[in-house]
Amino acid sequence: MPVIGIGFAVAGLVLAFLGYRDLRDKRDPYDLSLLKEIHEEEELRNVRVPESTGDNVMCPACGEVYTNEFPICPRCGRSGN
Repeated sequence: MPVIGIGFAVAGLVLAFLGYRDLRDKRDPYDLSLLKEIHEEEELRNVRVPESTGDNVMCPACGEVYTNEFPICPRCGRSGN
């Protein structure tokens, strides 16, 4: 009869392990991290990089590097040319 008790104990341990694994792997349905990742990917996809037609210029006032197509610095508004 002790064999039956040992069998029940082993079966209980197996069921407890499987239940723990399921609880550990389950994601929170209200977790917004996946939505944040999707939003960041969409933002990166929609970023448009202006095409450079000239050389780069560095503003002596603020150190911003921008293309020569702008007559003034887009960051501080001073002339870098």
